[in-house]
Amino acid sequence: MLKIDRGVGSLVIIDKSRLGIISSFNEIPTICLIWLGGTRWEIDDGLVKILLKSGVTCFLTYGEGADELHDHLDDVLISIDRFDVVTMGHENDSIEDVAYFFFNSIYFGVGERRYLVVIDMNSDNCKTFVDEMTKNFTREM
Repeated sequence: MLKIDRGVGSLVIIDKSRLGIISSFNEIPTICLIWLGGTRWEIDDGLVKILLKSGVTCFLTYGEGADELHDHLDDVLISIDRFDVVTMGHENDSIEDVAYFFFNSIYFGVGERRYLVVIDMNSDNCKTFVDEMTKNFTREM
């Protein structure tokens, strides 16, 4: 897990295999970006509920299969009556565009906030993706 604190915001990048740690996160407004990195994987309903409990108010999906995962997240959120949570799929966008959007286009209001990135550390381009996220976070915050 990589965590960078800056001002009132923090960036947390975590491998999909370590998602259980999220249950220990305090509840603060959070945007969650799930990067599929060329591999298809699913997020079960229980994990979505844990993410919501930690404060996730917006899910972004990115990479091959992002639109499918986006639809799955919508189905889970509808089934538990969480119509207040936004979901967006970015299957064909560039890493640079997604990173910029992630840090600049979601309004939190004032106060503490978290940017949570869930990735597959074993996927191709993982280092490039993490570098782009950290570069944009340190520049924008």
